[in-house]
Amino acid sequence: MCAQTFKAAYEKNYEKTIEADGTVAGIEDDGSATVVGSETEQSTVEIPESVKDSEGTEHAVTKIDEGAFEDAVSLETIIIPATVQGIGERAFAGCTGLKSIYVYKDEPIDLPTEAAARTMAAQKSESSVFAGVDKTVCVLYVPYGCAAKYRAAAVWGEFQHIEEMAPTAIDSLRTNSSSADEWYDMKGRKLNGKPAQKGLYIQNGQKVVVK
Repeated sequence: MCAQTFKAAYEKNYEKTIEADGTVAGIEDDGSATVVGSETEQSTVEIPESVKDSEGTEHAVTKIDEGAFEDAVSLETIIIPATVQGIGERAFAGCTGLKSIYVYKDEPIDLPTEAAARTMAAQKSESSVFAGVDKTVCVLYVPYGCAAKYRAAAVWGEFQHIEEMAPTAIDSLRTNSSSADEWYDMKGRKLNGKPAQKGLYIQNGQKVVVK
């Protein structure tokens, strides 16, 4: 994926790229950042809300580039923050091992479809963004109270398992001053110690990716 990442960055003529925890982003002319891929193959990719350049300037991550993680067969979990406003074609195409997607945006991101100008029925056809992803297996986690929106949205509604993330695990724990090492899953259920399974969890009020 390394060669693909930097090839994409150069083709887009980004003036500079930034690496943050293995994720590579290119800086747009307006100062925003677009994730172009990853330096290494990972089972979990957490798209950052922002990245800092060598001068310390912070750039909000607003896009995921075309083909950014295409054919990343080892990818199992994607975490997309609310700052992301657009996802390019084939961004996650061929990610056949994908099991879970966490999206923190209240309004579903408009995804490119192959039939955007056709009938409403045609617009529900396969999108290139998640082409090859098994939507009968992969679970889409969305903000609390937003499941209906995602089920009604083009492309997102094709996922057969759409679950809401309970707010209690995130909101209430952030105010918890206890020094105990407490773990919760994203549905707000308390766990007995650190989980062995890979994925996104809450540890002492903070989101943690277990790899």
